Amino acid sequence: MSYWTDLLQASFNGVPFGVYVEGGKFGRRWARHEYAFRDTPWMEDTGRRSREHRITGFLLENDQVYNGGPVVQQKLQMIQAVETPGLGQLVHPTLGTLTVACADCEFIARKEEGLVFEVHFEFVESGLQQFPDVATSTLDAVMAAASSADSGASADFVTRAESALQQGAAVVKMAASTASLWAAQAQGLSNDARNVYKTVYALQGNYGRFFGGRLNGFNPSAALQSVQQANVTVNSLLAQGTMLRATVANAGNTLNTIAGELGI
Repeated sequence: MSYWTDLLQASFNGVPFGVYVEGGKFGRRWARHEYAFRDTPWMEDTGRRSREHRITGFLLENDQVYNGGPVVQQKLQMIQAVETPGLGQLVHPTLGTLTVACADCEFIARKEEGLVFEVHFEFVESGLQQFPDVATSTLDAVMAAASSADSGASADFVTRAESALQQGAAVVKMAASTASLWAAQAQGLSNDARNVYKTVYALQGNYGRFFGGRLNGFNPSAALQSVQQANVTVNSLLAQGTMLRATVANAGNTLNTIAGELGI
């Protein structure tokens, strides 16, 4: 096998022709990005460039190689071939059968060469017509999956925590109810009429001793029994008792307010 024996008979859309010169353009498509104060550009590869085939051929009267008939008839057949709508089939002498578009075709006849038409072709390869296709957005799919997982986790948490939360609310209500009860009892005790007698029980002298006798059967607290101060009068003790009762009442109201905020 050799170059000459491997050559294919060139043709376009079934019309054969001889070849003087054949060449082409190949390579990659590059987008050049140049920046200020940078000496070298960044070349972005955007894919393989379209292949262009330039062939200088000929049509010869009664050619014996490709069995051509009258040269004018060959020319008419070639014109019809390159003007046929759509893509065509090029048999390239070294690259084989290609699907191409004939971008240009030019005939040249020279008097001194006799019954020969020189033909200049420009062919450009073409693939299948493809339109934009529908594809799944992976970002949206991930976001949807994350949202679904979040909803599932939230629902699972609510299901698992519901009973515990209900038990916790019952405990809080019980504690608040007990606190309210204590506040009511404290306020009731502070407003008891017997506290007036207990207040002056520990006064020095006969006055305190008199009330001590009047309080026979009561059990004053140790704190009240320790009031042994000089210059203490009934009025001062009653005023102090009034302030203490007010303090107890305020504390009870505060406790009831907190219990109310807890939903009691």
